Order: sequence, then structure tokens, then C-alpha cells
Amino acid sequence: MKSNLLIKLLLLFIILPHASYAVITPTYSINSATIRNVLEKVKISSLVLINIDDTIITPKSMMFRPNSSYRGFIEELNSLAKYNSNIDTIIAKLLLQRQVMLVESDWAKFIEQLKNKGALVFGFTKTCNSYSRIKNFEQWKYEQLRGLGISFTDKINDKELFKFDNDKGSPSFYKGIIFTNSFNKTQTLKKFMSIINFLPYNVIIIENKRGELNDIDNFLKTINLDYYGIEYLAFEELKGIPNDGVVKIQKEFLLKTGNWLEDEEALKIINNQIPSR
Repeated sequence: MKSNLLIKLLLLFIILPHASYAVITPTYSINSATIRNVLEKVKISSLVLINIDDTIITPKSMMFRPNSSYRGFIEELNSLAKYNSNIDTIIAKLLLQRQVMLVESDWAKFIEQLKNKGALVFGFTKTCNSYSRIKNFEQWKYEQLRGLGISFTDKINDKELFKFDNDKGSPSFYKGIIFTNSFNKTQTLKKFMSIINFLPYNVIIIENKRGELNDIDNFLKTINLDYYGIEYLAFEELKGIPNDGVVKIQKEFLLKTGNWLEDEEALKIINNQIPSR
């Protein structure tokens, strides 16, 4: 039976070009009419892939808000790596220590709604270079999300953990999260579709980057599957402006001690409410 399904999927890739129905729609909330309309299209064996960073979760610090001029701080640190052998360790400590929050408080409830309708719901994350600094980064990301109540469909093909193939840098699956590793999202989705042992009823992708949706759209147009891409813009609406003094303290403290201060802690130092360590 499994071989028949794989043959059927292969035929769909080869024989049915430009047969799918594709829609990409923007929304600013998972409680919007757009999302309610998509929920009506979710059936048993629908495949739902949800981007993680700046879609489900985002750092709490105002430094990383969408309109912050300091948002590229990690990239700034990356550029120093060739001059400072400790930068890799500093970046890892920053990622491990900084607090994250849900972009919208109803994410856990929404994911459960999808699962209750019979959908297979997975996190779908591009593996940035900074992740490589973290030991067992797949487990770290999984636990980070679980701490906020986020729980995806934890198995595919009856497996919780696996690499897509034996190639170096191959995408991986970890308890409901698909990590692209050295591949892009479209390449990862192609590989994923070739190894699952069923044909999804339809594919729904929630992603904050329009370019990613367009690339995936171009791929899914070549197979006989309905596709709904949701350009999720709630992150762009998050309020907050970083305090220059707070950011200065955060940067200096991190580079000097290897420890990250959240905004409130840095502000206390500025206000002399606690001594600087």
C-alpha cells in the first residue's frame, strides 16, 4: 500500500503540471475572517505548515521589534566572529537566555483547533546559521515552544525524529518541527512530500515572508493539490520602541559577561535600582 501511494505521488509530480488551485492571502491575526475561512477548508489529512520565528514566537526585548534599528544585532555579532573567537559562544548564550513570547496569545488554541479537525500540523523553520551554535538546537527549539504551550503533530510515518535522507545538511523532523538545515523551504517541502506515505487533502502554509510563500506556490502549482498560503503580518503590528540606553547596556553586558539582560533588568541598572554587575 505504501509503495502505491508513493507511486501515485510521483505521478502527480510528473503528469499533472499546473493543476492545483493556489491562493495567497494576507492577514494580521489568527482570529481574522481570513483564518476562519481557511479553517473551513481544513479536513482530515490536510497538511498545515506554520513558520515559527516572528510568526508563532518572537523575542520579548524591544531590540528585536520590527521597526527597531537594532533588530539586526545577531547579524552584527556574526560579522565580528572573524575578529573574536568568543563570538560563537556569545551568540549561543544570547539565543539560549533571551526570553520569547507568542506573537498572538491564541496560537496554542488555534493549533489545537487545526489538529482537532484532523489536520497534520507541523512547525516549519528555516535553520539560521546562529542555530548551529546551540548544542541540540532541535530539542532547544522544541522545548522553547512547549514552554509556551505550543504542541504540533508529533509524528509522521510513525516516527518522532528522523533526517530526510543521508545527505549532509539534510532537513530533519523533530517531534513536529521540520528544520530546513542547509536547504531552503521549497526544497525542504519537496523532500517532505516525497517521503510521507500519504497524499494530503490540501496544503496550508502560514508564513510571515511573502517571498517564501511565492516560492512554495510556484512548486505546488505543479502538483494536483489545493494550496492556501497565509501571509501572516501580526509581527509587523507589534508595538514598542527600544530605549537606546537600554540597548547600550544590553550589548555591553552581553559582550563583557556573556549574559543577556532583558529590557526590565537593563532599565533597573540605568535607574540605579540594582548595581551593575
